[in-house]
Amino acid sequence: MKETQALREIVNPVFNTAKMTLFQLASAGDDDAKKLVEKLNITFEATQNSAITESSKNQLLWESVFFEIRFRTMNAMIESSGFDVEVDLPCGYTPRAIQFSRNNKKYVGLDLPATIYEAEPAVMSLIDENKRSLVKFYSVDATNYVSLKKVFDEIDSSVCISTEGLLMYFTDSEAALVCDNIRKILETHGGCWITLDPELPMQSVETAKVFSGDDFMKDITKILERVADKSDVPIRKKSIIINPFADIQADKEKAIKFLQEHGLKVERLIVADYMPEIKSLANVSRDRIEKLNAALKNIGYWKITLDKTAQETYTFKSEKLIFDTKLNNECLKLTLTGILDTLSSPEVLAFFEDLTAKHKINKIVVDCEKLEYISSAGLRLLLIMHKRSNNGVTLKNTNSLVNDILSQTGFDPIFNKA
Repeated sequence: MKETQALREIVNPVFNTAKMTLFQLASAGDDDAKKLVEKLNITFEATQNSAITESSKNQLLWESVFFEIRFRTMNAMIESSGFDVEVDLPCGYTPRAIQFSRNNKKYVGLDLPATIYEAEPAVMSLIDENKRSLVKFYSVDATNYVSLKKVFDEIDSSVCISTEGLLMYFTDSEAALVCDNIRKILETHGGCWITLDPELPMQSVETAKVFSGDDFMKDITKILERVADKSDVPIRKKSIIINPFADIQADKEKAIKFLQEHGLKVERLIVADYMPEIKSLANVSRDRIEKLNAALKNIGYWKITLDKTAQETYTFKSEKLIFDTKLNNECLKLTLTGILDTLSSPEVLAFFEDLTAKHKINKIVVDCEKLEYISSAGLRLLLIMHKRSNNGVTLKNTNSLVNDILSQTGFDPIFNKA
């Protein structure tokens, strides 16, 4: 059976939420968004209502304000990044390609096949013919590194990857894949990743409070129901998304740690510091604008880059021992090849002393698969490491000889086993 747009939509209905945001941006007064809405024949009924929800005029107003702020502020942050190519993941039906090409900036739009199939011809038709070479679109799966690598292999410059409303649809394991994929891309290309996703619920709630007052929870509930209905993806708690109704600081630290575990570090860019003029606020009362501005001083979009201090590698070689290490976010991984004895242990200890003086180490994993022998000096070295790590030393791949030595010396119950 031939692949059709109908089949693409059935498999990935989440693309429908991208049309919803485009309509809201058009309602905010963005001229390029208006043209795209007309091109794609997108209507209020099809995007703002669902089978189980119905939007009010007030809700459309504040959602338009919300989406215009996030779109224009993200643009400002991307432009300030200073990198050569903007990579939009997912690009949705955004007019960003039109606006970036107008300013002679290179743009790459990445999304699911259903979105690219419709968005690419519509967007390209609105770009000046002599600027179209600046813009490219590709179908990808953000969790699939191979599909992403094919795209980035064609880019020979540093990149600014932007994501809006992507991570909320993923499980933690899927989000972990995305983080790993982006880290690999940044390792080869350089650049940064800017995402508003972690604090997006906070911005949505604060905007709803300003415009809906005590009824803001009704509007928030409607949004969640509508998004889940249109995307066919339930919105559940995620480690990388901050819950505005829970312990915000604890959630923020958890999200930052999640990224650190994948070799990434975070710089929060405050929305109020980057927000340009917002057209949809033209007829909003001064009191509401002031309340909104005050709230946006506490909301940040995240500029994510490689954490070059999170991972350090070291290889030590002596006559009898090869000692490979990798330090990644307070976890030290060691691979021992050969003999750990009286001669080699002091040099390994010297390295460990130097490392702990510079870095906090919470966990140590020692791979013993190629360890041929360990003497009492080597065991004392592991014991020193065990006592200085909050979670001790874990031994993995211990062979029969090492197991016998551990058992005979009484060290066996001291260390963790993997």
